[in-house]
Amino acid sequence: DKVIEILERMVVTFPKKNYWMHLAGMYGEKEWDDKALSAYYAAYAQGMFDKESEVVMLSQRLLNAEVPSEATRILQKGFDDKLIEKNEKNIRLLATAYTMAKDYDRAIDAWKDATEYAKDAEVYYRLAQALSNEDRHKEAVAAYRDALEKKEGLKDTTEVEFWLGISLMQLEEWDDATKAFRAAAKDKDRRKSSNQYIQYLANEKKRQAALKEMLTSN
Repeated sequence: DKVIEILERMVVTFPKKNYWMHLAGMYGEKEWDDKALSAYYAAYAQGMFDKESEVVMLSQRLLNAEVPSEATRILQKGFDDKLIEKNEKNIRLLATAYTMAKDYDRAIDAWKDATEYAKDAEVYYRLAQALSNEDRHKEAVAAYRDALEKKEGLKDTTEVEFWLGISLMQLEEWDDATKAFRAAAKDKDRRKSSNQYIQYLANEKKRQAALKEMLTSN
């Protein structure tokens, strides 16, 4: 506690990066996460961060503190300044930050970038979700199917099948949507809702067929 007290005076009188980093570390030792984040952010705001690892660390802490908008700003600046390397890990982090910030247009662009570096199914699934959040269901269906085709990295294919069914339903592709919900129903936790959608789709098909027949007969 005495060390923290001294460091808190030193960062005011002698605002050096080393002192800010030590202070943040001491806050961390005390498990004062909010204070540690504030100290790291103060160092960043004073232009003291000149390493990729420091900017990425601060962004991750901001995400953990549920401040995704600021995390996206810091990460994007890091990429723009060429301080952060474009690789799978960093682009995934940026895409995750945009998703958490509900900035879906930028999240879509970032997840698309991520597919160029990582070929596992999880990236395509996250891209599909971002697309469906923007009602871009045709593109979302393609991404969901890419995820199911690759499979690697997916914890649960029935979850993907379920959301694929939702997007197909929005496109009024009843048969393919029913097929997707049947696959999703293999999971006991999704069985009830999947079967409800299957019944809804069956009724909708009948309703549309009856309407078509009525219009044709007239």
